[in-house]
This record gives sequence, C-alpha cells and structure tokens, in this order.
Amino acid sequence: MDYTDKSMIDLVLVSQKKMIADVKTVPSVSADADHRLVIAKCTVRAPLPVVKPKRERLKVELLKNTDYLEEFQTKIHEAARLDAADARTVDAEWANFQQKVSTIATDVLGKK
Repeated sequence: MDYTDKSMIDLVLVSQKKMIADVKTVPSVSADADHRLVIAKCTVRAPLPVVKPKRERLKVELLKNTDYLEEFQTKIHEAARLDAADARTVDAEWANFQQKVSTIATDVLGKK
C-alpha cells in the first residue's frame, strides 16, 4: 500500500494538551495532494505576573549617628555575653548569632 495517497503530515505542536479545544483539517483548500490546511481552536491564557517578595531593609545609614551606633554595639555585646556560657555546635551558634543581630538591628535601626 502506498502511503503517499492519504496521509496526515500537518501538525499543531503545543506544550499542554488542554490548550487545544478543537482541531480539524480542510481538504478542499489543498494545493498539493499531501498537504491540508489545519485549523485549531486554542485557549491561551496570559501568564501570571511574577510577584517578587520584598526584602526587609534596615536603616543602616543611622549607624553613622554615634547614638544609634553605641546603642547597637551595647546590645550586641550584652547578647554575646549572655550566650557565652552555652555550648552548642558551630552551625547552631552561627544561626543564633544571625537571629540576634537581625532582631537587635530591627529594634535599634528600624525598617525602611
């Protein structure tokens, strides 16, 4: 059997099957025996906007003022002195230090 007589070689490529509602060919529009016009009804949605989470920013420029700088340093030294007796792993100690510095900076400097 010769497959050149009646074969469907025209395609519609999509990334998701649910985008295609209906597909049909129109044989009467055929200019050549092997090609037919393919008509597809597609549902295309606009992409969702990407919402980037906003970073919390601190007013670090306040550290140029000596009053804020002294208060920040005093609170950091107090927090370090209170935690000196605890014996933990390095990772746990670093995570604790980061959390305390962040909390103290937010309290003293405030957020933008």
